[in-house]
Amino acid sequence: MKMKQRNIIYKTAVWISTIVTSVVFLLPIYWVFLSSITPRELIFTSPINYIPVQPTLNNYTQIFETLDFGRFASNTAVILSFSLLASTLFSVIAAYAFARIKFRGSNIALMFIFLSSILPMATTVIPLFQMFNRFDLIDKMGG
Repeated sequence: MKMKQRNIIYKTAVWISTIVTSVVFLLPIYWVFLSSITPRELIFTSPINYIPVQPTLNNYTQIFETLDFGRFASNTAVILSFSLLASTLFSVIAAYAFARIKFRGSNIALMFIFLSSILPMATTVIPLFQMFNRFDLIDKMGG
């Protein structure tokens, strides 16, 4: 095969794999959106409708009518803002210290930070929940 044909085959394979991967990752998002605009009684019908027959926004209006969604959203925004600010502040200070100040054990400490960042979140969620439960911070703004 000539180099030009190999290049075309390679680019085609890359595009096909990119499209397949995109569909695999975007399909659940589409499914959640589809479920959100489908009436409750039609969600579990068989055969499955991949395009909604009777799309409705009643599910969205029901959220605002039955739940205190505004309070939930504002609580989330406040917690998100403080968490983002605190983690950025501490990360910048730590990054500056590791970059500029050479101290004994800095390489080991930096390696520990890198290794802890590759842990799956599932391994840290249970200990965090137990700690928050012990300090009575579950369902509280401080937690």
